[in-house]
Order: sequence, then C-alpha cells, then structure tokens
Amino acid sequence: MKCEVSLYVAGRQFSEIVEAKNYSDARETALARNPKATVISVNAVFDKPNNTWVQQQNNSSFESTNGGQVMSINDMMGLCIIGGSVWALITYTPWVFLGGGLLIGGKIGSWMPNHKGIIGTILAISLGVTGYIQGENLQNEINSASIINETKQLSV
Repeated sequence: MKCEVSLYVAGRQFSEIVEAKNYSDARETALARNPKATVISVNAVFDKPNNTWVQQQNNSSFESTNGGQVMSINDMMGLCIIGGSVWALITYTPWVFLGGGLLIGGKIGSWMPNHKGIIGTILAISLGVTGYIQGENLQNEINSASIINETKQLSV
C-alpha cells in the first residue's frame, strides 16, 4: 500500500510517500531514507479517481436538433427555470397585482393622520380589487393574443 509519512527534521516538517505492506514498514522505510528525522504520523494514501460523479454530470450533454450544437444539462435546467417563471408570472398576474394593491393601500392608509385603520382598509381593498381586475384583464389579453396567433398558424 502507499503511505504518506510525515517527518520532522531541524524545525521543518515534510512528507515522504513510500510503498509498504503495513504502517510499521512505511515508518521504517521513511526513517531509512531520512535517518535523523522524527516520525510524526503515518497515513494510507488512496489514489483519487479521474473524475467525480459531479464532474461527470456537468460534462454530460446531448445533441440538439438545431445544427448539432451541444447543450448541457445545466443549460436545459436554466431554460426550464426561465420558462416556469414566465408561466407563473402570467398565471398568477391577478394575484400579484392584488397583493401589490393591498400593500400600497395599506401604506397610504398608515400615512393618514386620522382614522388610519378605516382609511387603510378601504384603500387596501379598493386598490387590491382594482389590481386583481387589471391583472385579470392583462392575463386575458395575453391569452387571447396567443389564441389568435395559434389560429392564424393553423389556418395558413
């Protein structure tokens, strides 16, 4: 087996790699090479594999159909995350606008000198409902535009 023997001589620590059948033989071989040294430790050394599982995953790729360009798994995951984010934004637009209206209405209401609670609640509800309606209108516009494009593509 391969062993790393840590040695100490004249205020300096260094390592010696030796081949031996056990730890005591490794110690003996290192002391034979450096007779004035003091052995600090003896440890087995194992060869590292050429590449790890993570490196293999990062290097794995597939051929796409567009001109034989190579796309890695990380590139594909990035596209999925971007696509999912766009889908979630479009799907939840009314709710995002509702939350924004509620926050803005509540903040404006907290600035009022009198009747903060009532004014804040009324503004939050009115701006929240307005935001939800606007978000729903925007979502319907996006969906109708995509349906019109699909219809045009099918009819051509």
